[in-house]
Amino acid sequence: MVECDHCKAQVQAGEVFCTRCGRALSYGAMHLDRSILQRQPGWVWLAGVSGVALLCLLFILALTMAAVYEGMAERSMASTAAAGYYAQQAAAFQQQGRLEWALAAIEEALKYAPEDRHLLEQRSQVQQQLQTQTVQDNKAKGPELAVRLTEAQQEYNDGNWAATIATLDPLRANMSAEDEAGQLLFGAYYNQGLQQLAADQVAEALGSFEKAYALNPDNPNAAGEMRLVYLYLAGVKAVAEKSWTEAISNLRQLYQLFPEYRDVQIQLQDAYFQVGDQYSSEEEWCFAADVYTLGVEVRSNSRITSKRDLARARCQALNTPPRLTPTPALASSDYHFMVKMGLVYPIIKDQIHIRGRVVTADEKPIPGVEVVLSAVDWSVQEVTDKNGLFAFDGLKNPGIYRLSLPNMAVDAVQVAAEWGKQVQVEFVEVP
Repeated sequence: MVECDHCKAQVQAGEVFCTRCGRALSYGAMHLDRSILQRQPGWVWLAGVSGVALLCLLFILALTMAAVYEGMAERSMASTAAAGYYAQQAAAFQQQGRLEWALAAIEEALKYAPEDRHLLEQRSQVQQQLQTQTVQDNKAKGPELAVRLTEAQQEYNDGNWAATIATLDPLRANMSAEDEAGQLLFGAYYNQGLQQLAADQVAEALGSFEKAYALNPDNPNAAGEMRLVYLYLAGVKAVAEKSWTEAISNLRQLYQLFPEYRDVQIQLQDAYFQVGDQYSSEEEWCFAADVYTLGVEVRSNSRITSKRDLARARCQALNTPPRLTPTPALASSDYHFMVKMGLVYPIIKDQIHIRGRVVTADEKPIPGVEVVLSAVDWSVQEVTDKNGLFAFDGLKNPGIYRLSLPNMAVDAVQVAAEWGKQVQVEFVEVP
């Protein structure tokens, strides 16, 4: 028996609490752990350890969920702040009467709060205000448009294109390609462009055709004239800058569309003449002869014809098997290369590719060979890969290019490149 320290009652030994007052017994507290250890079976220990592990796992899970929730809360707060900012901007624009800006700000706010009822109602309100404002503007301008239309019709009939434009252009925002005012303004810009072309005001004509095209993009005449003027201006600019490849590209397209357009024949032939002279100065007679021939086909005259004939004669004189000088890569053999022009493949219409490979006589690839593609005022270099392949993709201009292996015993080859085509060229080593 033991005595309770609080009420002095006698309690059986081994009890933990007093049976009278319920207070903890000091004796029981001292012997509690030992008595429990002595009485508990092994499965209780296993349950205890499992419980502790479960508590740890739940604690980690709670921390993770708290972090996720905090991140979501932060993102939500950022979205709410952004939506509020744009909503304030929209309200300010709406109060100032800048309804288009207000609508744009509301649309931005809705990206962050797509289901916000206030924003949706505000958008509907601004859209209705815009519609009402447009109707009122049209009613206010109706009498003015009628008066201006009468004046413009008279000016148009008199062929006074500038006056017609001055009368109608301030109201072009309220016109369409189908109504009478829109048709008059389109015709005035188009005819003014033709008038400016006749007066050699080519750049001004391009501006007039662009404005006519903006009024009626479906009209083929405006689109056609705009393209012709653009090609002509681009070609003439390239000629002035002596960028002959670009000049030939633009002027050749113009010549194919309209051979009698202004002085395109003279400009294009002069570009061919300059390229031919460049090849002649490098004693590339066969290339020079081909370029001079293109110039003669555009417009025949004695000067370029005589140059073509001279280049042809010298090309033919050189058209004998050359004496080969082995390069270090070929020093151990008597091989040289021949050129095989392969197939031409269709590709995307706004791209130009020149590709090929360098191989031995038994079709084994030759890697590491320098390949150069050049025009008169431009060149680029590639090196064959482990499969002997090379590629010149993304060329900017159609025309005649020169493909060569500068470190190999082989003559350069001429390659005609066109939009939407891939040309294959193969250099084959021959005994």
